[in-house]
Amino acid sequence: MSAQTPITLPPLASVEAPLTDLTRDVLGTLEDQHEAYAEARGVTPAAAQAAGWQSVADATELREVLDAQGYPGSKPLRYGRKVTARLGGDSGGALVCPRWHPDGSPGVPQIHLDDPVIRDGRPAKWETPATPAASAAGLTATASAPTWWAPQSWMADAAVPVIVSEGETRVLATATAAAREGVAVVPVSVTGVWNAVPGWRTSTGVMGDRELLPDLAALALPGRTMIVSYDHDATTKEGVRSALEILARKLEAKGATVRVMVPPMVGDDPATGLDDAIAAGHRLAEMVAGAVPMADLSPLTEKADRDDDTPADPYASVTVPDREPEPIGDVLTDVEAHLRRYLGLVQDSDYRVLALWTAAAHLAPSLDFMPYLLVTAATPGAGKTTVLEHLGRLSPSGDEAPSTSQPTRAYLVRVRAGRPLAMLLLDEVQRTLVQTRSGADLQPIHAVLNAAYRRGGMAEILEEVQQTDGTRSWEVVRHAVYGPIAMAGIAARLPEDVRSRCLQIAMVRRSGLEPSIPHEVEPIAAELRSRLLASTAAIRETVRTAPWPSTIDRASWGRPSELLYPLAVLADLAGGDWPETIRALQQAQADAAADGVDDSPAARLIRDAHRVWREGADAMTSTELSRALASRYPESWGSAGRYHSDLTPRTLGRMLRDAGVRSHHAETGTAWHRAQMRPHWVALGLETDGNADGTASVSASVSLPSGRKPRSGRKTDGLTESGASLEDRKEERERPAPAPSSFYLQRGAPSSVSPSVSRDDLRERADGRLTEASPSVSPSVNTSADDEIDLGALIGTVDPIALRASQVD
Repeated sequence: MSAQTPITLPPLASVEAPLTDLTRDVLGTLEDQHEAYAEARGVTPAAAQAAGWQSVADATELREVLDAQGYPGSKPLRYGRKVTARLGGDSGGALVCPRWHPDGSPGVPQIHLDDPVIRDGRPAKWETPATPAASAAGLTATASAPTWWAPQSWMADAAVPVIVSEGETRVLATATAAAREGVAVVPVSVTGVWNAVPGWRTSTGVMGDRELLPDLAALALPGRTMIVSYDHDATTKEGVRSALEILARKLEAKGATVRVMVPPMVGDDPATGLDDAIAAGHRLAEMVAGAVPMADLSPLTEKADRDDDTPADPYASVTVPDREPEPIGDVLTDVEAHLRRYLGLVQDSDYRVLALWTAAAHLAPSLDFMPYLLVTAATPGAGKTTVLEHLGRLSPSGDEAPSTSQPTRAYLVRVRAGRPLAMLLLDEVQRTLVQTRSGADLQPIHAVLNAAYRRGGMAEILEEVQQTDGTRSWEVVRHAVYGPIAMAGIAARLPEDVRSRCLQIAMVRRSGLEPSIPHEVEPIAAELRSRLLASTAAIRETVRTAPWPSTIDRASWGRPSELLYPLAVLADLAGGDWPETIRALQQAQADAAADGVDDSPAARLIRDAHRVWREGADAMTSTELSRALASRYPESWGSAGRYHSDLTPRTLGRMLRDAGVRSHHAETGTAWHRAQMRPHWVALGLETDGNADGTASVSASVSLPSGRKPRSGRKTDGLTESGASLEDRKEERERPAPAPSSFYLQRGAPSSVSPSVSRDDLRERADGRLTEASPSVSPSVNTSADDEIDLGALIGTVDPIALRASQVD
């Protein structure tokens, strides 16, 4: 059947006759409220009676009905306490609707409570048991077909189309309409759009691939027309559309021809279903003829309802006060003065940075970037938490600004849902965002923070989602996470990917400040916040379409420019001397770059290695270099640093290799050659691109003192990175050792060192093996072949136990 050919349903005369006449007049057997409910959805008394619908008055009757129906396994079916507690007395009863698999076997019944359970602020239309026993039997997510009306021959006949919809009322209304119009069709219902393509979760909660529901897979015969008719909101809801697209692909993979039938909306109800349309007088055959291929379905409307309930207007969550907006420059000046009264900052210009960032938080949806604010201090009690409190009072969400010192991935994602302007306040981040060897994996949290920095940033979490029939299933849901975040903690402990997205503000203890007493500060802050809301609301569109800031150089665009861009836009709009604040920040960035201050861990390691490199040494071992770094820079590489212990040779080696520095293997262990380090030192501005005597710098590919090439840990097809075969490398290792160099000492060979070498250094070299560097080594080591020292005389002065403890294995 071509995509342009309308679908026609076969007449009843062309197939086996139905099992019962749904057009006959019968007396209703349901309670009045249930009769009215069925009639309003196009279900006739004859259809309800044939399907076995029953009214129950209380929990006792419900259990009797369910026990009589049973389900595979011959175990009585029970509903939860919240369901049975609403039965009887003033709460009314329930309508029980049996369900049957397309093969005729009984399925899980559904019930409709007169007093439905409220979930997420909405009444649950239908209750479906999700007990462990029902789930184990595969009954929670099943398809239901009217096998009490449609013979089994229809199920196996590819000429009889199938209509897939949601809920039992759709099945009965479709069957009744088909009987009235004299056409054959197999109506099938699922308990939720995602239950047609149920997924599975791994032990870690990750959603696996979705599969077609077995009941639907059995009906998806090659050449059969499968019509999917979800509610009208399939044109507006991303979640429904996504489930529809997956179902269509799965059905087409079985060889079926898939069409989508959107029920015409009744009144202004976007949740109009197939049963509502039939009850409103729409003919089934006409709606089927209008079904289209999935590719021809109209795109989602611009203001589509999203899974995370994000409002179409990102500013909808904020109420703008009814007051005359002031020039943004005047308000920023007053915000700066307010912050100066209570906060002690190291840099005077940081008060302006705080004021600009606070205003930018009110305009985040109109900006492409929203840098994080990181408040740090060298000493406790400087007021980091106080800064967060002041920012929260001035934020768009005011006193309701979410604050925590124990963020999780789910918290960071969900707290933003529907509130793109909510300012998140994270305290003590050096404890919660720093990965430790024994701690929980923080990479999921870091991933959210990396995404929330840029407009349009999204993150996924596993959530229990309520379906339209009241059931709940686990789905991977995408949420918008972009928005302002202010943090307080020790900057040196934060991961580089998070810290690089932060504007850093340093605190200091300072006398003469006014105390931040809440009942005194809150009225003042509330007035400032009201002025900020009015002023920023007046310039939302101006900010969105603002020209390139005068203080940002396009040629130097990068992460530092991203941090300053939102503030630069506001500074230009504020006028006066506010742009000078941005220029001062840019100059500070330029000065840091000129000084080679790349504060990433790898750059810091290479920079510090240059400072501790032994003068005149061609190479240093991992052990020697790591010991020297930990000794001279304990705040970075010692027990007080990011690793909470001295830098190990293994960690040093990994970081240098990740930075592109190749190591050299000698008998003394892994070593690093100056020729390999020099290009990085030149790039950081620590050395010029030439030697001290004016000659060109040493190429990174020159041979090392041992005569070998720098090694690479990667091997491909039996070749090393340099192209030498593994056999050649093996032969090279079996050759006689080369003559000892001034750095690599061979066992049994006499040492040739300068008299300026200390006795402790000689003890480390006593047996001809290089050990960890000692701080007592003179910085001016010069080797000479004429200076020979009797190592045997020195060995007697060495403690054997201490020697073994210090040697490198």
